[in-house]
This record gives sequence, structure tokens and C-alpha cells, in this order.
Amino acid sequence: MSTSIIADENSPTGKVTVEPAPRWQTIFMWVVPLALLAIAIYMRLYNLGQPFDHDGYDEGVYWQSLRAMGAGHTLYSQIFYSQPPFFLLSTYPVFALFGGTLWSARFGIALVSLIGLPGAFLMGKALSGRIGAITAMLLLVLDPLYLSMSQKIEAEVSSAAFSFLAVGAAYLWWENPDGPGGLYLAALSGITLSLGILCKLLGVTSIVPVGLLLLARLWQIWHKEPGTGLHSLRPIVITIIACVATFLAVLAPFLGSYSSMLRDVVTFHTDARALLINNQIHNVGIMQSFLQSTLPLVIAATFGLLAALLCRNWRVLPLVAWALVTLYLLWIQVPLFYRHFIALIPPLISLAVIGIGSISSARDFFARFRFPQVLTSLAVLLILVIIATDL
Repeated sequence: MSTSIIADENSPTGKVTVEPAPRWQTIFMWVVPLALLAIAIYMRLYNLGQPFDHDGYDEGVYWQSLRAMGAGHTLYSQIFYSQPPFFLLSTYPVFALFGGTLWSARFGIALVSLIGLPGAFLMGKALSGRIGAITAMLLLVLDPLYLSMSQKIEAEVSSAAFSFLAVGAAYLWWENPDGPGGLYLAALSGITLSLGILCKLLGVTSIVPVGLLLLARLWQIWHKEPGTGLHSLRPIVITIIACVATFLAVLAPFLGSYSSMLRDVVTFHTDARALLINNQIHNVGIMQSFLQSTLPLVIAATFGLLAALLCRNWRVLPLVAWALVTLYLLWIQVPLFYRHFIALIPPLISLAVIGIGSISSARDFFARFRFPQVLTSLAVLLILVIIATDL
């Protein structure tokens, strides 16, 4: 939080005084995120132009699709394209602006991947304040899978970036749903929710946490909790309208080739799954490989989950649902590739960060046992282990 609140007990009115945060904290909250952003940009530019076949067949196909778009051909009707439209649409402007090369295509992906950083910031800020915001950004910057996919022409990182921003905006809106920025956060969540899905259908899992937060707010309004009223419905309505309007605006240019788009984006994958269904037995091994490679983050996420449950921080429930639904869709995905697991990175980081806030909220309850000091030390240790293993 950017302010400290002090209640004057001697005041007959019980007036609350809001004091601004120290200047150094304000500077810190600007300098550190900007420094992390600069580091993230450098990490993505490093070795970005290495020889072709950076990620095998798929990257080459998407590169050729971008080149075909540059030659005036249209998606779905003239170009076979097995993803929703916004993945290539969001990459193409940078691709065309910087010369239509392989490097420029990867640079477009790298820039879109940076959208995940403000998503991590908003999520961390909502769950655990300043420290949570910085920690979430740091974890995302150093995550090996997220960084690797940020340098490849693949749809997964674009979808994950928009999805993280959508859920992060929804959580920050929830912290102050009727505040001055609530409407803007609601609109941002709705827009980026659609864009994440329109980059890759796996992004549909982000509907789960956003939807649960909206339903929880509706429940509060329905039961007429203090401070709620009909005005409280506006952010919910705006989120839904922004989501639907964005979805329709992106798809509108392709309505003339709707059947071809449906065939490429949906039928192609369902047919592939039916043909390769026997390969699902390999999903266990791929999942084990992912869990082993991200074990510190998984442990930190588990710790955050337990800490949140310990102090009855119900905000963890949408995150758990998000992670479980994503894990289930990955389980039934055929064929399943390691890069698909990038969809789990945002919920795992969110679960790890919520542990920091949960420790603070449980401090009074466990004060006599000195548990907060132990839990805080464990949380910091887990974060340091993750950072060390990612470097």
C-alpha cells in the first residue's frame, strides 16, 4: 500500500488520518520495476537472432505465415493457421516494422511477453503489497520457461502474458472494487482476458479466477454487505462488456471465413487428438519433467497455499482453481509439449506470492508462538532458492 492509516483514539469522532508513504518507498516502487523491465528486455534481446530452427517446425510455420501476411494473404481463407487470430495479429506490426526478418518476428514475441510483467506486478500488489509486486515480477523475469518462450515464435507466451495481466487486474480491482480505478481495472481485465484466449485457446483457463472474483462480488451485492449497492455492479458489467466487445472486434474481420477458422483452430486440434490419443500415456513423463525443472517454484507455491489456508485467506481459492483447471487441460492435451506448461507459470507465481501476504495477516494469531518469524524466513528462503536456480 502507498499510505499508512492511523486512527486517533483521543478524537471524539474517531477520525482516521491517512499519511503518505515515505519518499524512499515511492522511489523504490518506481525504480525497481523499471530496472526489472530493463533487465527483462536485455535478456530477451540476448542471442535473439540465432540461426533458424530455434524451436523446430512450429516456429518456421509461424514465420512463413507472417511472411504470407506481409505479401497480402489473409489468415484462414488463404493461410492455414491453427491458432486464434490475435497471436499473429499482435506480432505482425513489429515484424513488418523491423524488416520482416526472423529476428523481427521474435522481437515482436519478446515485446508481447513483457505484458506479463505488469500483470505480475498487479497480482503481487493485490496479494502482498509492495514486496509481493516486486517478488512476482522478479520470479517472472527469471523464470527459464517464460524467458525461453519469449524468444520463440510460439503462441504460448503471448497467451500467458495477457492472461496474467487479466487476472492480476481482476485481483487488484477486488481489493478496492468501488475505488476510483476500479472501472479501469475491470475494463483492463475484460480486454486482456479476451486477448489471452484469442492468442491460444488454452488461455480460456484464466476465465476461472476472474469469473470466481466476479461471482464473489455478486454474492456480496446480493447479500447487501456494507458499502455495496447497484453502483457496485458497474465494474462487473464493464468487465463482461469489455471482454465480449474485444472478442467480437478481433474476430469481426474473419467472419467471412468463419468455417475455415473453426476448422483450423478447433477441428484441426480435435482430429489430431483423436489420431494421437495413444500418445497421452507420455503426458505423465512430460508433467514429471516440468515439475522437476520447476521444483523450487512448485514448493514455494505449495507453501503459499498452506500459509493462505492457515490464516483463512480465501483469495487463494480462485488461484487454486486456476492452477487445477490448467493442469487438467494439460493432462488431456494431445499432443502435449513442454512449452504448453508456460500456462502454469502465472498461477504458480501467484500462489508463491500470496504466501508473503498470508504470513503478514497471520502475524497476530501466531504472535505468541513466534511462527511469523519462522514462516517469513521460510518464504524468503524459498524465493532465494528459486532465484538462485533460475540464474
